[in-house]
Amino acid sequence: MWPCVEPCSTFKSAFDPAKTYPSLRGGRSKCKHLYFYFDDLVYGFMSVRLQTWAPYEIQIALNGRERLRRPLDAAGCG
Repeated sequence: MWPCVEPCSTFKSAFDPAKTYPSLRGGRSKCKHLYFYFDDLVYGFMSVRLQTWAPYEIQIALNGRERLRRPLDAAGCG
């Protein structure tokens, strides 16, 4: 796991004078992201990027070439 501070989408509380109460608005900020790397027997090399602040976005990346190579190696193809 590797942490990294990067830009992210998040919510901020802002007072609305017309409504006379605070409301949540979408915005951009910085927060910590966690990177996880795996070498799976079936899917091959993959990475997961997890945002540690609401709305907790997640990104999963699979290597398609690696996914194709594994069954071809098991079948004996060069």
